[in-house]
Amino acid sequence: MKRLLLLGLFLCVAMPAPAADKWVRVQSKDFTLVGNATENEIRDVAENLEVFRTVFSRFFKLKEGSSVATTVVVFRSDQAFKPFKPVYKGKPANVAGYFQSGLDVNFIALAADMQTPRVIYHEYVHRLMSDTLGSLPPWFQEGFAECFSTLEIEGKDKKVRLGRAIGEHVELLNQRQFMPLQRLFSVEYGSPEYNEEEKQGLFYAESWALVHYMMFNSEERRNQFNKFLTDISHGIPAPRAFEDTFNTQLSAFQKLFEAYIQQRMAWNAFSIQTPTGLDRSKDMTARVISEGQAEFYLGDLLLHISRVPEAEEHLTKAIQLEPKLGVAQASMGQLLIDKGKQTDALPYMKRATELDPDNYLTHYHYASLLRIEKTSPEIDRTTMRRELQRTIQLAPQFVEATEMLAGDNLEHNVDIPETVELLAKAIAVAPGRNYLALQLAAALSRTQQRDMARPIVQNLLANPGLEPPLRQSAQSLMEFLDRSVAANRALADAPVRRARPETLVEAADVTTPELRRSERAERIEPNSPAPVQVDRDPPAPGTAKMRGVLTLLDCRDGLTLSLVVEGKTVKLHSDTPTQIKFTSFNSTVSGTIGCGSVPGNGVPASIVYRPKQSQGSIGEPLTVDFVDPAAEKLDSQKAELPSIPGTSVVTGLMTMLECSNGLTVAVNSDGKTLYFHADTTTKVSFMNGPGPNGSVNCGDTIPAPGFPVTILYRPLKSGDALGEPVVIQFQKTRSAR
Repeated sequence: MKRLLLLGLFLCVAMPAPAADKWVRVQSKDFTLVGNATENEIRDVAENLEVFRTVFSRFFKLKEGSSVATTVVVFRSDQAFKPFKPVYKGKPANVAGYFQSGLDVNFIALAADMQTPRVIYHEYVHRLMSDTLGSLPPWFQEGFAECFSTLEIEGKDKKVRLGRAIGEHVELLNQRQFMPLQRLFSVEYGSPEYNEEEKQGLFYAESWALVHYMMFNSEERRNQFNKFLTDISHGIPAPRAFEDTFNTQLSAFQKLFEAYIQQRMAWNAFSIQTPTGLDRSKDMTARVISEGQAEFYLGDLLLHISRVPEAEEHLTKAIQLEPKLGVAQASMGQLLIDKGKQTDALPYMKRATELDPDNYLTHYHYASLLRIEKTSPEIDRTTMRRELQRTIQLAPQFVEATEMLAGDNLEHNVDIPETVELLAKAIAVAPGRNYLALQLAAALSRTQQRDMARPIVQNLLANPGLEPPLRQSAQSLMEFLDRSVAANRALADAPVRRARPETLVEAADVTTPELRRSERAERIEPNSPAPVQVDRDPPAPGTAKMRGVLTLLDCRDGLTLSLVVEGKTVKLHSDTPTQIKFTSFNSTVSGTIGCGSVPGNGVPASIVYRPKQSQGSIGEPLTVDFVDPAAEKLDSQKAELPSIPGTSVVTGLMTMLECSNGLTVAVNSDGKTLYFHADTTTKVSFMNGPGPNGSVNCGDTIPAPGFPVTILYRPLKSGDALGEPVVIQFQKTRSAR
């Protein structure tokens, strides 16, 4: 939800502010500043914001950095600023400045001839805390932001003063009865104290007072406060954590705290000397920008405060002046989306990525549009994923792109292991983003690491500041995990079928099987016995058999299996999963296959089922055989490869097969040598190998010109290898050398 706070009470008439003035762009470490103020005035604003940001980042030893960039528009005067202020009752409001947060970019707008308003610092602190301290409750978030909003930067040496008392809060606390601290600690974002105007003032005032007392009273109090915050962020209830940390009853401390506020005549504050200030020549760059670029910044600012008609005027002019300005094309596309014209927005977004291919936001905006406007779902989804991957490549810190890509993966249940890795990296950048943690738990719940999801969800539910929609989702996920545990126990005595004496397959783990096998070769060796062949007897009367790649086991309401057959997904459902017989003939299937996506993007399977159309299911599964891809096709020279989502196929002549460090394959295809690598040979299945019984012998000399092969592989994004081989199919059976 966008936040927009205004200062001032009076209304005034908008005056024109042409972008044809000389506009300057100043780039500092963490901000992009543009405006028609003088260069020195813009640099002053940049330096003050950088000092503020540095003080914030170091106060709790937080790492610097933000997932969303911030653009600052500095107008030469309040008169020039007026046409670009938010509208109140149909007219631009008389505000000294404002902060507008956004998913793609944050905007700060102010006038150079006016003091930076406190609300800008307050809201910017919220933006920074959303990345780093999002797990802390509302009373701390608001109290800390209020304390930092009083930051003052004095003199040329940039001396910082922090902790000035806020007059309206002190006055209110002297007039009203304090809220019990136990109640203050329990306030959530949906509570009346946070949302109702008559209660909101006291909540903000008391939150500020408590944080001020803890931060500026004494070093001992600050250290205790840090421990208290750490404890509650780990899920310890605030009253208990408080009494354990401060070694006093909460009711007794309440009296001490109220006396501190009501009897205080002078207020403690910090005075911080910045080490060296900023070297303007080193840390900032400045240049004059064109009229078209200035029009873009004005239009984009207006778009972010929902002044769409005025934004359209400026963006239209920007595109007329500079048709090849990619960011203006993207902003116009976003404007059309806001107007409900998604189809009209497509050419603007696509052109933006072509004109400005190194701008991560153009790719993100294009992907965002493709996610909602699906004229050709499969093509659009492929393009969307490519654009998101490009966004992440250009700006790894921009976690919104990760969130969208992870959401698509979870929705379609693909690339779950990669999704876990992607989300872990994003959380390292923005540990305070609760939704990323929720996505990570959801992804883990679909892997063999399902147990790792539970503590993540527990920490989320223990956070009193968790927003209601996230809390509801977290509770649903916890219920799913609980059902999984219960179903595991119910399946403990599931039927067992043996593939052969030394290969035991057991059913367990909810509606998902736990597959255990005895120790045997992880891949087909030259002198090993022939692989186990799948029973090829026709199914019993009244049943049917289907072969494909098992990609998903959905544990809700029984068990639903998703099987990819010739590129299409079919579903089979059972209300009594304990009656399904699971058997493994596949040497790569081991351990537990958890609810959700099957590890490795799928396992070849043969399913016997009783045909029965019901809610998208074609029948009831009776037996599930995990088949060995190599053994299945030993009698076929041109067997079809399994269809596994996220993989590609290449054909050519294999010239090298090396297993000294994992498995490395060289293939000559269309005159080029392509390399494929897997970190272990157990990840690769061989079909129709050149040795006895279809085996493969690593390290042997391959006769010229090479073995004709088809390789099914997962593309790799980095390194010398084109991809990781999943299946290597030899086109001809040759005698072993």
